[in-house]
Amino acid sequence: MSSSNETLTQRDQLQLGLNRFRLHIKSTLRQMQGEFNLTIPNRDLLVSGDETDEEYVENFEFIVYNWERILQEEMNNELNRRVLNSSPLAELEFWHERSIRITSILEQMKKDDVMKIIRVLTNIDSPSLSGFNNIKLQLQSYLLEATDNYKFLLTIDRHLKILQMEKSFQTIIHMLPNLMQGLKTIW
Repeated sequence: MSSSNETLTQRDQLQLGLNRFRLHIKSTLRQMQGEFNLTIPNRDLLVSGDETDEEYVENFEFIVYNWERILQEEMNNELNRRVLNSSPLAELEFWHERSIRITSILEQMKKDDVMKIIRVLTNIDSPSLSGFNNIKLQLQSYLLEATDNYKFLLTIDRHLKILQMEKSFQTIIHMLPNLMQGLKTIW
């Protein structure tokens, strides 16, 4: 009977691992398809233009203000997301997904076209960058929070899986001190 329970647990763990892998693949595909994208309405502006030309600078400022609005909206959407399932493993997955989504947004802000516009506006000390830079700092802070939460919860992931899938009460009882030690470390 012990062998049967062990096989069941291994099968459950494998299925859980496959489900998590599937979710990561879906998330990566969404990112690759560009669920979020900082757009540049007119790429010709990037090629030809002079920083002393007022219209050229105004176009860039308009683009940055538009990005600021889009980024603020995306950040608010992200902060309003909640864990759908109240299980500890769902919490772990939530922080991992948040980390991935925020990283994706920050990577958009590092694209060559975006950086060129930012450089031009930085060179002329444009006030249009203050909101954009504030949002970037907030996103970096949220990324740090999400990454830290994920890393800390990952330290007790094995115990949480046992707690969720184990059928034997004795196994759970033996695992609890290790789980509590992990929680103390996090706390």
